[in-house]
Amino acid sequence: MLCLACGAEMRLVQVAKDATMFVPGYEHHTWQCSSCSTVEQRMTFTRGGTPTPTVPLEPAQTVPAEPTQTVPVEPTQAVPVEPTQTVSAEPTQPVSTEPTHPEPTALQTNTWAKALEKLRRFEERAMAVKEAARETERRAQFNRDWDNLRSVPPPSASTLP
Repeated sequence: MLCLACGAEMRLVQVAKDATMFVPGYEHHTWQCSSCSTVEQRMTFTRGGTPTPTVPLEPAQTVPAEPTQTVPVEPTQAVPVEPTQTVSAEPTQPVSTEPTHPEPTALQTNTWAKALEKLRRFEERAMAVKEAARETERRAQFNRDWDNLRSVPPPSASTLP
């Protein structure tokens, strides 16, 4: 989730089950911005009624954690983190590294082709309008030049040597 104030990534700092709803599975999530320390609370629905088997994960290798820059938080906004759910995972499942993009359907392809053809026709019409304006300007310039040629008096016989 992104912070509404600064746009940075927010961290989940507390999860508390909600007992006021008649349906189980609602939780209060407290999020804290990693940049500006803004705290936001959201009520979310999770499938709390579905039991999940817990399988402990054994780490393959340990990596030392690098210290990160911390921003002081006001004491009134500090909330302790209490894990309430365990996540189950199976370490033997292969993970696909190739992105999966759905192939476009015939309808999507046809719609895209129609949009491109419409754009081409629009560009052709715009070019035709520009060409017509150039031709009109060229003819107007020719007429101005022609009128200027007619207004020049013909050379007189007295000026000839």
